[in-house]
Amino acid sequence: MVFQMEQIKRANKLFSTDCIFLRKSLNIPVITEKPSLFNGLNLLDSPENECQEDGDEEVSPPANRPSPPSSPETGRPVVTQDEELSAKDFLHRLDLQIKRSTQAAKRLKEEEYLRHESEDSYATSSYQH
Repeated sequence: MVFQMEQIKRANKLFSTDCIFLRKSLNIPVITEKPSLFNGLNLLDSPENECQEDGDEEVSPPANRPSPPSSPETGRPVVTQDEELSAKDFLHRLDLQIKRSTQAAKRLKEEEYLRHESEDSYATSSYQH
């Protein structure tokens, strides 16, 4: 498998050709095939699990997914090009986040309305002449 110099530079965050020779070690990006269509997305975000009617089912992420290698200097995982989200995956994830946010906002609004109604009923019923 042949890697272009630019891919190696990007993986190591190098900006000039001279820097590549000053390093003791380099991260070489490895291209692997992902088993799912959603690169880097959690299985809970996939469309199959978007509208589950049964609340009893639990979906666990795959245990055999290898963790990305970490860079020696920072200790943070190095993101390879395969793990970057495609535009479709990114937009799907964004849609799911918006949907969850609007559902949470509706729930909060309903709870606030019910709490306000219950406070009003206590205020009027506790006052007696």
